[in-house]
Amino acid sequence: MKIHKQLQIFLPFMLVSLSLTSFGIVLKPTDSSPLNYEVAIPSFKNDIWPLIQKKCTSDECHGSKSKEDVKFTDYNSVKAKAKRIKKRVGNIMLPMPPNDSDVIVTKAEITLLKNWIAAGAPNN
Repeated sequence: MKIHKQLQIFLPFMLVSLSLTSFGIVLKPTDSSPLNYEVAIPSFKNDIWPLIQKKCTSDECHGSKSKEDVKFTDYNSVKAKAKRIKKRVGNIMLPMPPNDSDVIVTKAEITLLKNWIAAGAPNN
């Protein structure tokens, strides 16, 4: 009976956590209480830069050899355009990547980018 009661308490939190994770939101406990969580700030080094490199830095897009005005070569170049990235990624009217691109950015990746930018685009 005790296990059943614990499941009743923790199951909703587990389901919410799994749902949020699928959208790029990571929860981490703030102390020993399982009910206190905060949103983990995405890491530039581990989350954002690999995403930018994979989805944005081909020579045709924002790579170092690109003819585009915006080039993503390091943290500073991404941070400098963070507001523009937030505005364009996932925007239906002015999408980035463009509609004719083969690159697909998922909702989870968009959320990850927006959470990093909302946190001040830290170099973490």
